[in-house]
Amino acid sequence: MILLIGMLLTIAGCNKEEEIAQSETTIYGTWQLIEIFDGGSLEPNQKIQNGYLIGFSLNGNLVTTNQTMGCPMSYDSLKGNYLLTGVQNTNLLNMTYTCIELDDNKLEISYYFGFDNGDLLLTEVESTCDEGCYNKFRKIAEESSGD
Repeated sequence: MILLIGMLLTIAGCNKEEEIAQSETTIYGTWQLIEIFDGGSLEPNQKIQNGYLIGFSLNGNLVTTNQTMGCPMSYDSLKGNYLLTGVQNTNLLNMTYTCIELDDNKLEISYYFGFDNGDLLLTEVESTCDEGCYNKFRKIAEESSGD
Protein backbone atom coordinates (compact mmCIF):
# COMPACT_ATOMS: atom_id res chain seq x y z
CA MET A 1 0.00 0.00 0.00
CA ILE A 2 2.85 2.39 0.87
CA LEU A 3 4.55 1.55 -2.41
CA LEU A 4 1.34 2.31 -4.33
CA ILE A 5 0.89 5.65 -2.58
CA GLY A 6 4.53 6.54 -3.29
CA MET A 7 4.11 5.75 -6.98
CA LEU A 8 0.95 7.87 -7.21
CA LEU A 9 2.70 10.82 -5.56
CA THR A 10 5.64 10.45 -7.94
CA ILE A 11 3.35 10.41 -10.99
CA ALA A 12 1.40 13.42 -9.70
CA GLY A 13 4.68 15.27 -9.12
CA CYS A 14 5.86 14.54 -12.67
CA ASN A 15 2.61 15.79 -14.15
CA LYS A 16 2.86 19.00 -12.11
CA GLU A 17 6.46 19.55 -13.34
CA GLU A 18 5.31 19.05 -16.95
CA GLU A 19 2.47 21.56 -16.45
CA ILE A 20 4.91 24.11 -15.02
CA ALA A 21 7.36 23.54 -17.89
CA GLN A 22 4.59 23.97 -20.47
CA SER A 23 3.28 27.16 -18.86
CA GLU A 24 6.80 28.62 -18.86
CA THR A 25 7.17 28.01 -22.59
CA THR A 26 3.96 29.49 -23.90
CA ILE A 27 3.99 32.63 -26.01
CA TYR A 28 0.87 34.04 -24.36
CA GLY A 29 1.45 36.96 -21.99
CA THR A 30 3.54 40.11 -21.91
CA TRP A 31 7.25 39.93 -22.73
CA GLN A 32 10.03 42.49 -22.36
CA LEU A 33 13.13 42.67 -24.56
CA ILE A 34 16.19 41.89 -22.39
CA GLU A 35 18.92 41.07 -24.91
CA ILE A 36 19.85 41.35 -28.57
CA PHE A 37 22.20 38.79 -30.07
CA ASP A 38 24.16 39.86 -33.15
CA GLY A 39 26.66 37.21 -34.22
CA GLY A 40 28.51 39.68 -36.47
CA SER A 41 29.19 42.16 -33.67
CA LEU A 42 32.34 42.44 -31.53
CA GLU A 43 30.01 42.08 -28.53
CA PRO A 44 27.31 39.70 -29.79
CA ASN A 45 25.24 39.55 -26.57
CA GLN A 46 23.92 43.06 -25.95
CA LYS A 47 21.94 43.43 -22.72
CA ILE A 48 18.98 45.81 -22.94
CA GLN A 49 17.70 47.93 -20.07
CA ASN A 50 13.98 48.81 -20.10
CA GLY A 51 13.43 47.09 -23.45
CA TYR A 52 10.20 47.36 -25.38
CA LEU A 53 7.17 45.22 -24.53
CA ILE A 54 5.20 42.84 -26.69
CA GLY A 55 2.02 41.15 -25.55
CA PHE A 56 0.26 38.12 -27.03
CA SER A 57 -3.33 37.41 -26.01
CA LEU A 58 -5.08 34.05 -26.27
CA ASN A 59 -7.49 35.46 -28.88
CA GLY A 60 -4.73 36.27 -31.41
CA ASN A 61 -4.32 39.98 -30.65
CA LEU A 62 -0.98 41.58 -29.95
CA VAL A 63 0.33 44.93 -28.84
CA THR A 64 3.88 46.27 -28.72
CA THR A 65 5.62 49.42 -27.53
CA ASN A 66 8.37 48.90 -30.12
CA GLN A 67 8.70 52.09 -32.18
CA THR A 68 10.79 50.44 -34.91
CA MET A 69 8.53 47.61 -36.08
CA GLY A 70 8.49 49.10 -39.56
CA CYS A 71 5.59 51.55 -39.40
CA PRO A 72 6.70 54.97 -40.66
CA MET A 73 5.41 56.93 -37.66
CA SER A 74 5.94 56.48 -33.93
CA TYR A 75 3.13 55.12 -31.77
CA ASP A 76 2.72 54.81 -28.01
CA SER A 77 1.64 51.27 -28.78
CA LEU A 78 1.15 49.39 -32.01
CA LYS A 79 -1.68 46.86 -32.24
CA GLY A 80 -2.28 43.95 -34.53
CA ASN A 81 -2.74 40.22 -34.53
CA TYR A 82 -0.62 37.12 -34.83
CA LEU A 83 -0.75 33.54 -36.01
CA LEU A 84 1.45 30.67 -34.83
CA THR A 85 2.34 27.93 -37.31
CA GLY A 86 4.78 25.08 -37.50
CA VAL A 87 6.49 24.00 -40.70
CA GLN A 88 9.00 21.11 -40.77
CA ASN A 89 9.87 21.34 -37.05
CA THR A 90 10.12 25.13 -37.26
CA ASN A 91 7.88 27.40 -35.20
CA LEU A 92 6.72 30.48 -37.09
CA LEU A 93 5.14 33.60 -35.65
CA ASN A 94 3.40 35.77 -38.24
CA MET A 95 2.48 39.25 -36.99
CA THR A 96 0.28 41.76 -38.80
CA TYR A 97 0.21 45.37 -37.57
CA THR A 98 -2.12 48.16 -38.58
CA CYS A 99 -0.13 51.14 -39.91
CA ILE A 100 -2.40 53.96 -41.05
CA GLU A 101 0.41 55.53 -43.13
CA LEU A 102 0.93 52.45 -45.34
CA ASP A 103 -1.05 52.02 -48.56
CA ASP A 104 -2.76 48.80 -47.48
CA ASN A 105 -2.68 49.69 -43.75
CA LYS A 106 -0.93 46.39 -42.99
CA LEU A 107 2.63 45.55 -42.03
CA GLU A 108 3.45 41.85 -41.88
CA ILE A 109 6.55 40.51 -40.13
CA SER A 110 7.41 36.83 -39.67
CA TYR A 111 9.69 35.39 -37.01
CA TYR A 112 11.08 32.02 -36.11
CA PHE A 113 10.47 31.55 -32.42
CA GLY A 114 11.67 29.28 -29.67
CA PHE A 115 12.39 29.23 -25.97
CA ASP A 116 15.58 29.15 -23.92
CA ASN A 117 15.18 28.58 -20.18
CA GLY A 118 11.73 30.18 -20.30
CA ASP A 119 12.87 33.19 -22.36
CA LEU A 120 11.32 33.83 -25.78
CA LEU A 121 13.71 34.03 -28.75
CA LEU A 122 12.57 35.77 -31.94
CA THR A 123 14.56 35.69 -35.19
CA GLU A 124 13.19 37.64 -38.13
CA VAL A 125 12.58 35.35 -41.13
CA GLU A 126 13.70 38.03 -43.61
CA SER A 127 16.82 38.88 -41.59
CA THR A 128 19.83 40.46 -43.28
CA CYS A 129 22.06 39.21 -40.46
CA ASP A 130 24.38 36.56 -41.93
CA GLU A 131 26.07 35.61 -38.64
CA GLY A 132 22.87 34.87 -36.71
CA CYS A 133 20.72 37.35 -34.83
CA TYR A 134 17.81 37.15 -32.42
CA ASN A 135 15.97 39.13 -29.78
CA LYS A 136 15.52 37.62 -26.32
CA PHE A 137 12.45 38.44 -24.24
CA ARG A 138 11.56 37.66 -20.63
CA LYS A 139 7.94 37.12 -19.59
CA ILE A 140 6.82 39.83 -17.15
CA ALA A 141 3.09 39.01 -17.00
CA GLU A 142 0.89 36.03 -17.75
CA GLU A 143 -1.74 38.28 -19.33
CA SER A 144 -1.18 40.40 -22.41
CA SER A 145 -1.21 44.14 -21.86
CA GLY A 146 -3.24 44.47 -25.07
CA ASP A 147 -6.37 42.52 -24.04
